[in-house]
Amino acid sequence: MQHTTCTEDRIQHVLDRCLDGLRRSPMAAHSWNVLMCSAGQSMNRWSLEELVKRDPENFLILMQQIIRKTKEVQEQCQYELVVPLAVMFTSTLLQTPYCPQSSEILEEAIEVFYTFLTWPEPYCGVCK
Repeated sequence: MQHTTCTEDRIQHVLDRCLDGLRRSPMAAHSWNVLMCSAGQSMNRWSLEELVKRDPENFLILMQQIIRKTKEVQEQCQYELVVPLAVMFTSTLLQTPYCPQSSEILEEAIEVFYTFLTWPEPYCGVCK
């Protein structure tokens, strides 16, 4: 079993909530249900950003967890989550105050997202 810190667990929990809302995206006939679902997803994403902004190290933790989740999504063929994860990774990378040279996060991200370049649109376009 992998040892994680409380912060890593919290970030993972909020990331899972963000993605879970996308997985159960409603095909509801009522626009009210769609609106409430969108509001909930926006709050989850905002909560994730606020949690990460508390400490610069949290950006690196989130990027690692997005990469790990992207690998899982690829293995489980959950294609609807590829684009949101790629966008989240790019957004997190752009907001990261620093990325230590000793970190292998960027090399790992290249390996993971590079595989999507052979996929059809929109997957290949968002992973460029």
